[in-house]
Amino acid sequence: MTIKKKYDGITSFPIKSNSADNEAFIQKRGRNWYFNMWIVRENKQHRVSLKTDCLTTARYKAETLLFEIRNKLAENKRITALTCLQATELYLAERYNEVKSGDIVIGRLNTIKTHLTHFNNFIGEQTKLNELSIWDCIEYFDWRRDNAKQELTPTTLKNEQSTINSLIKFLRKRDEVNFDAFEFRTMKSIKTDTNTIRRQTFTLDEYKLLYKYLRNVYIAKSQLLDERQLQFRQLIRHWILIGANSGLRSGEQRQLKWSDVELIKTKDENGKQITLAKITIRKETTKVRNTRVFHCRSGELFERLREIQTHRVNDGLVFSVNGVSELDKSVLSKEWKKIMTETGIVDWKERKIVPYSLRHFCITQRINARKSLMEVAKMFGTSVFQIEKTYYHLQDEVSRNTALD
Repeated sequence: MTIKKKYDGITSFPIKSNSADNEAFIQKRGRNWYFNMWIVRENKQHRVSLKTDCLTTARYKAETLLFEIRNKLAENKRITALTCLQATELYLAERYNEVKSGDIVIGRLNTIKTHLTHFNNFIGEQTKLNELSIWDCIEYFDWRRDNAKQELTPTTLKNEQSTINSLIKFLRKRDEVNFDAFEFRTMKSIKTDTNTIRRQTFTLDEYKLLYKYLRNVYIAKSQLLDERQLQFRQLIRHWILIGANSGLRSGEQRQLKWSDVELIKTKDENGKQITLAKITIRKETTKVRNTRVFHCRSGELFERLREIQTHRVNDGLVFSVNGVSELDKSVLSKEWKKIMTETGIVDWKERKIVPYSLRHFCITQRINARKSLMEVAKMFGTSVFQIEKTYYHLQDEVSRNTALD
């Protein structure tokens, strides 16, 4: 396809091109001159402001631009600019390949999608990449805080900044943008608020309230539950209790298979027989992409859950109604709110006690049991540095108790 254009010699002039298919011309629109060229391969018109009202200058700039375009066409490079939405889709397709290769989990990809949805809402989905500048995200943090439905933490905003600039880095390598990263307004250095961690963790008394409610009320006969409802509540009950005893991340727990769990009969220091669970977390189910194996107490919880379950799916999911489908996040969230409300922990909303609080509780108990930070980090699939940074408020308590022994 070619452009059917008559040049009037006043507001439009042709620019010499070796290809009749790729016809170029300049046209005056308002005060300034614009370069126009139909890119056959992309089936799009390429229009660029030459930012001058001088015809001589416009012709010089247009000829230079035409030379650059010819070189790009010879190198099979894109000429017309992608929109931000198109660029995002291109980037997500690339990251999806990492999911297929096992380099990242699907949950991480979904987080990236969410971050880039916010970015596109801010910058404009149809904004062309060649219209972007390094300063276009300088107000991003303020915009996110003003438009968020809930309070945003500095860590959340920093993570979004990292995702957005990963997109720009990807586009820079493809020569789609001419800068390496957006500039964002400087934020104060992020520090972990240990008081927040303390508030979001169950106390021992609160945990006692929780497991007694789950045993005496949640599955009680007085609830008049039919068999299907009782099965479901037993599943939720064991999901909570095992989470508190294993410290598994929610995603790891939902994807745990029976083949990942080995039950070991042994005796404690008092000679009492106990059951431990040897758990293998496959690298493809954890965000840190490393396989880890650890032992946790209360292995009898797994035994009891297996006896309760009616399905017998070979190598099936532990926390599943049918052994095949994962527990739905929204269903878990709904049950969690019901349980927290009825357990009697009156300020659970204000303290933001969520399912991840079970992991906080488990780590806290291991530290208070005077396990080494190296042991704790290995068990929970994190670093000693992260344990120290997040739970250092516990170390003073442990040190004081040790001195008093």
